[in-house]
Amino acid sequence: MRSRLPPLTIAILALIASMAFCRANATTFYVSTTGNDSNDGLSSQSAFLTLAKAVEVATNGTEAAEILIAPGEYQQTAAIRVESPLTIRGTGAAATNVVLRNTTSGQHVITIAHADAELALVTLTGGNTSSGPACLGIEAGLVRDCCVTGCVYGTTKNVQGGTVIMNGGRLVRSVIKNNRITGTGWNCTYSAGVYATAGVVENCLIAGNSQRAYNDTGGIETSALNMAGTSQAINCTVVGNSSTMNGSGRRPMTTYAASGAKIINCVIFGNTSVVANYTVWAGTAANYVNCATDSETAINGTCITMSNPAFADESAGNYAPTYASPFRDVGSNVDYADAAISETDIKGDGRILNDVIDAGAYEYVPSASMAVDFSYTINRRLLPASVMFTALVENAPGAVVYQWDFDSDGTMDLETSDATITAELAVAKVYDVTLTAVSGTLQATVAKPSVVQAIQKDIYVSLDGTGAYPFATSETAATTIHTALEAAADGCVVHVLPGTYQQSVPFDIDKAVMLVSTTTNATDVILRNTANEKSIVTVSHEGAVLAGVTLTNGKSTKLGAALTLTAGLVRDCTITGNGIGGCRDTDGRSGTVCMSGGRLMRCLIVANDGGTSWDADCGAVNASGGIVDTCLVATNRIGYWGDAYTTALGVKLTGDAKAINCTITHNVCTNPERMDEDQHGAYPMATYAGSNARFINCAIWGNVTKPGDTQYYVWHGTAASYTNCYSELTINETSPAITDPGFADVAEMDYSLTKKSPLINKGTDYVAAGGISESDLGGKPRRIGSKVDIGCYESPNRHLVIVVR
Repeated sequence: MRSRLPPLTIAILALIASMAFCRANATTFYVSTTGNDSNDGLSSQSAFLTLAKAVEVATNGTEAAEILIAPGEYQQTAAIRVESPLTIRGTGAAATNVVLRNTTSGQHVITIAHADAELALVTLTGGNTSSGPACLGIEAGLVRDCCVTGCVYGTTKNVQGGTVIMNGGRLVRSVIKNNRITGTGWNCTYSAGVYATAGVVENCLIAGNSQRAYNDTGGIETSALNMAGTSQAINCTVVGNSSTMNGSGRRPMTTYAASGAKIINCVIFGNTSVVANYTVWAGTAANYVNCATDSETAINGTCITMSNPAFADESAGNYAPTYASPFRDVGSNVDYADAAISETDIKGDGRILNDVIDAGAYEYVPSASMAVDFSYTINRRLLPASVMFTALVENAPGAVVYQWDFDSDGTMDLETSDATITAELAVAKVYDVTLTAVSGTLQATVAKPSVVQAIQKDIYVSLDGTGAYPFATSETAATTIHTALEAAADGCVVHVLPGTYQQSVPFDIDKAVMLVSTTTNATDVILRNTANEKSIVTVSHEGAVLAGVTLTNGKSTKLGAALTLTAGLVRDCTITGNGIGGCRDTDGRSGTVCMSGGRLMRCLIVANDGGTSWDADCGAVNASGGIVDTCLVATNRIGYWGDAYTTALGVKLTGDAKAINCTITHNVCTNPERMDEDQHGAYPMATYAGSNARFINCAIWGNVTKPGDTQYYVWHGTAASYTNCYSELTINETSPAITDPGFADVAEMDYSLTKKSPLINKGTDYVAAGGISESDLGGKPRRIGSKVDIGCYESPNRHLVIVVR
């Protein structure tokens, strides 16, 4: 039954009705793809060609007007601003019939800025800005039944923006999908979906938006909803949005509710972030009201968690609830009635069809006859896959018998009167499931494709593989790493056979998956980038491991040219022949390896080219978090002009980053003649340590800012951040100067230690944050003598005992 509307909602609807009556007497203008801006626009036969012309003519002080847009695509080169009581409406049956496309860089599509203005039934696309809205601005008025898609916001410094920016008004029954945030910024606040400081977002689908920008220092970054000020998001469905970049100490998130904002009756599911704790929510927990999410624990006492939302057809983008959906009847009627104005959901069905409103943008429509559905606990599972299914039946006349077919081959696998069963799936494959419910003379059937993907633990990749799922052997192996990672689930090991794997698109290990070479030699498996301005890999899950491969030919001026590490472990890899390409202050942090978390262990970072740097925050290894452990950073090169205080030839540590038992040697500045010594008297340094960063047990030797000169710029930053580090200069009382590190053979790049090296037995056994690697870079035990040695190699055979008989 339908609940009664409260007085406030009735009053709002009466106001809208009165506005509609006034507009019925307003002048109507027409826009058509066959029109001409020299027409008067007063009929479909004399329509304008552009919306900009129609808005210009229709704007007449406080007088209302209506603009009807015929189906078609309309290109525009400048943003439109509506500051009068205009109603702009597409005349097609859906928003996709009328497309308003921006074609100029630096422009959004439209801003609605009048309390009585309305925009309806259009698609907005092509917006591309670096401040303000990328596509749609709402300062007042109403935007309803629209689609906002394919817009790009490129962040810079000290800006606020995003795909949709709201400072008031309402966004109702609209779809915000597949928009992107890119670039590198500093102290920025934005959203790839909606950023609101006031106003209401209601009954909207926010899906597939991506936050790919690097933002340092401050700001709030979201991929879907950034609700600030007094803004509210009500009955929205937030799915499939992603955040894959972050900055020093930053936490990119899916949704955010500030202390004065509210997120009410929303479904938040299947979104991803490089920081696992922020895939669902951030901000003020109490301001999430009656939301259904996939967080591990409920946000608060009004919200629920769910592992399977049982959407109608997620693969087709239909996020409506089914009878099995746990977010049916869990919303707050009171909160909806207090703030929302729409009586229908995003599809046009009644908003409250049962006694309690559903969460999300869609309302479940009850069946009029007997119907069956089922829910299940998990849809991706390592073998052996034990999956619980629960059948749900509407309008059954009596007792029910359930007939299960777990591979939809027409043969019943199980018949039972139990509504809940557990199936043991023994074969690695994708399972289609069919359930038939029988009650008396009635029966109902539901068939669902790709319900469960049972995955074996070991997956193989080979250039000679046949690519036959489930990639269980070297013969049936996947032929690309991207394919194997897509098939893998948490707990899988992806074994990569020898070969050179060329790729033009970076991959992201964003699951608890190990990607490892099948040999012990990193040069046997080469991951080679073939595209301009592309990195190779991002490792972004705390359970992820990348091991035993070579990364080469990565090219990027932003973040890691070869590797971006935000969580997890990268070990026993060689990173060589990559190019930063010349970085600038506007690029933000960059490097051959760029880290904000995780652990880089027993890796060679050698012979990479930094191009030419200007006022840039870069280095061969540039870490704002995480640990660089037992690595050799050598013979990397960087050109330079400008202020070098932020440029490191070898390793730069900020935030709480640490470098432990690393050898940083013979990294070179290639064009010292470009240095401006009068500008702060600066040289690019071999290493840099912020006040909370730490270099421990590191050998820093032979790095030059001027080739052939005796001037060595060993360190910069905070002297106290260096502990037991040995170099040409005395840094502090624990880190003295030495005249020769005793490397075995510098000409052959053998930086292991001779028996006379002053670096032997001079380290401290570091135990915090997981300690140090159990072995050195050459595979020897990490502590052979009384103390650990300095640098990435442990000296062998230091205690020779001769026994005379």
